[in-house]
Amino acid sequence: MNKLITFLAVSMFVALPLFAEDEQPERILVVKPVMTTRVDTPTDWGGFVANASADPRYQMTKVADYENLYSCTISLKQYCKSNKWKGSYGEYPPSLPLNEGWAETHQFVVVYQDAYGDQENKDNPNAAAGAQPFLVPEDDTEITFYAVVESDEKIRSYCDAQAFTINTFNNAAGNIVFPAAIGKTSSVTAHEIGNSDNKKLELQANNHVLRPDGLGGGNKYAVYTRGRHAFTMDFLGIQYNIYKVADTIQSPKIRFGTETPIAAETLPADLGIFPQNEFPALGGMITAVSKTSSTFDANTISVSLHYEITPADETVEPIVGSIALASPSVGNQTSAIFSSEGEDIVSELPLGQYALKVWFETDSYGDILVNDNNEGLDYATAFTLEVPTGIVPAYADDAVATEYYNLQGVRVATGKSLQSLVSGVYIVKKIYESGAERVSKTVIK
Repeated sequence: MNKLITFLAVSMFVALPLFAEDEQPERILVVKPVMTTRVDTPTDWGGFVANASADPRYQMTKVADYENLYSCTISLKQYCKSNKWKGSYGEYPPSLPLNEGWAETHQFVVVYQDAYGDQENKDNPNAAAGAQPFLVPEDDTEITFYAVVESDEKIRSYCDAQAFTINTFNNAAGNIVFPAAIGKTSSVTAHEIGNSDNKKLELQANNHVLRPDGLGGGNKYAVYTRGRHAFTMDFLGIQYNIYKVADTIQSPKIRFGTETPIAAETLPADLGIFPQNEFPALGGMITAVSKTSSTFDANTISVSLHYEITPADETVEPIVGSIALASPSVGNQTSAIFSSEGEDIVSELPLGQYALKVWFETDSYGDILVNDNNEGLDYATAFTLEVPTGIVPAYADDAVATEYYNLQGVRVATGKSLQSLVSGVYIVKKIYESGAERVSKTVIK
């Protein structure tokens, strides 16, 4: 008896230093596959409960610099074994169309490893809400899961592959759906909130996500502004937010040098021929507008004039760039003009003929608006660069070759085949023995 007592006392003395006074071991969070097979069978999602709960792939780790955020990344197949799977349904890959033993939709919650519950979505201890669905676009896609533990030990969860829905009430435009954003830490979608007799639009999600005011998403949230809104979902906080943004961008104008800006849709088909050092700087102007009395924050809009320069020589890659536009307007506005004085876009280009396309884009909270002249046609023109003013080329020898191009940049004749040309305007390229080239425009009658 004395020996037994002595053994217990030593054992207790050895065990005590493992945890300081009042300190408890940190509980392990795991991603739990739901509505999957409980059979002890090879699978990358689910399987025998005891195995799935202990699988280290599902174990989450704390994210650095965050107090209560956890994550893990798992490589998954496109299809998983459902809770109806049996051996006769075969192993991966399943035959298509899928039978009831296989599922394309995956479901998950995050729970404590020591309070795992079942796999039927009936018992998810500590989970803030029920299982959430997601799709795996193709085999071996890495999906990242996030979990936030609240002070009451409720666990909110999200993954970057899920398309999350917020239900709306009193809105003809329907529910808000955040697209999957695999590999990113946020998702954004734009949604119209229409005018109606109701003074507010109500939103309701679930308690996995927080509303803009920090309360649980399962509670309804009222929105009173109207028009286009950007809805953002932050995976690291598992919270959605709403921002009124511009409904449209309109009145696009293009500026060349110090000239008065012209309406983008009135750009001439050809700007003409310019000495390389005299091509005017390219600038632009456009107006962001709210179609309702609800205002947007002009400080949150980034506006750019984009351009693409395509040489007539098809062996040369097009040049793509952008010019930032700024606005004197600040704070809440229903209209704001953005403009740029202009930038040099040709100084690095060789002599020759070019096509020029321009379009406008705005970015507000990740919501992109584009003004590109009727859905992708862009505002288009052309120009030609010749020898810079003040530079004498090496023309001591006569041209060894002369080529003629139409205004679309297609070579139509050489110096020895002019009889094939019909009357019209042509671009003439003269090539000299020194390697220099000279481009000009001529009219053949």
